[in-house]
Amino acid sequence: MAKIEVLEEEIGEFLYVISDATQDHVLENSQTNRAHGLVTALTEDRDNFFVTLNARALRQDLRIISKAVQDESKTKLLRAGANVTVSPSAIGGVHMASEMLRPSVIHFLDQMLRDQEGNRRIEEIAVPQNSSLIGQTLQEVHLRQIADSLVVAIREIDGSHLYNPSEDVRLDAGHVLIVRARNDEISALRKYVAQ
Repeated sequence: MAKIEVLEEEIGEFLYVISDATQDHVLENSQTNRAHGLVTALTEDRDNFFVTLNARALRQDLRIISKAVQDESKTKLLRAGANVTVSPSAIGGVHMASEMLRPSVIHFLDQMLRDQEGNRRIEEIAVPQNSSLIGQTLQEVHLRQIADSLVVAIREIDGSHLYNPSEDVRLDAGHVLIVRARNDEISALRKYVAQ
């Protein structure tokens, strides 16, 4: 309970349930039908597998991120219905190696992701099917007039990324813009791209 109080101080009030997520009735009664996504980060892979399987049975469209302790559990968790698996020890190892080899890059990325003062962050902005910007180039859409932003990459429809896109790249429905922008301007960017 103390951890929840600390979180509420940091990010404000949020809904939570204190119970055993491996019990069928817990997921069924925890408003999973209203959730945008589910993260299962239990200690044991078998428990994460069980929660993933049950959550997927409840909602086919739910985005599920599942922690994988053992490398061999990743495939099983994906088969159970996880959209993505995350291995904290593998990520930690890569981070430690990167700190040794590219400390300035890691410091920059950490600062961007954990900006406590709310200056700037990296954010994703999807181009919806009905956007009036579809077919226009980055130069034509004038994003910099809406916000002091930088398009770092575009995630293509096939999942590939176009890094540092040129001004003549045309926007298409399903593109996701990866932008660096001020926190207070991100909602204006989203609204503009969605119009």
